[in-house]
Amino acid sequence: MKKHFITFANTSFMSCDRIVQQVHELDIFDSVQGLTEHDIPEFIEKHKYFIEFISNLAQKRPYGLFIWKPKVILYALGKIENGDILVYADAVIYVNSKCKKRLEEYFDMLKTKDLIVFSQGDLYKAQNFVKGDAVIMYRPEFRNERTNMCYAGLLVMKKTDTVIRLLTDWLQL
Repeated sequence: MKKHFITFANTSFMSCDRIVQQVHELDIFDSVQGLTEHDIPEFIEKHKYFIEFISNLAQKRPYGLFIWKPKVILYALGKIENGDILVYADAVIYVNSKCKKRLEEYFDMLKTKDLIVFSQGDLYKAQNFVKGDAVIMYRPEFRNERTNMCYAGLLVMKKTDTVIRLLTDWLQL
């Protein structure tokens, strides 16, 4: 079972170089890759008007409200073997050099789990970070509720059919 790490950055905002270097220094991954919008050009082209619209709003919003994230992760999963581990982290994350032990604990958890996610907590209102109309189709009360959200800036997963289905459903939203 190999371990892979990916990150993503929109090149007009930042580079992946810092986080890629930090992850290389951990010396626990078989591959480390920084992806950009240039790795998924068809997807970006298909959604360019939405991404540009969001980018032009006066209120600072994440690049395309993260609609690219499941595409990037599926892209990476498509390049690894079933049962391999993939860690995705947003390029803005700082990788502490002391996190190696904790990552090994997460890898151990994947012996019985397919995916490890983290809670965002009360500091952020989910409605500010997600494409609301996609969620409202499944949960109409989302518009008015204040809820903790799953933090998708760091995901630890094993490539399984279940994980592929989850990401494919996420992408369809």
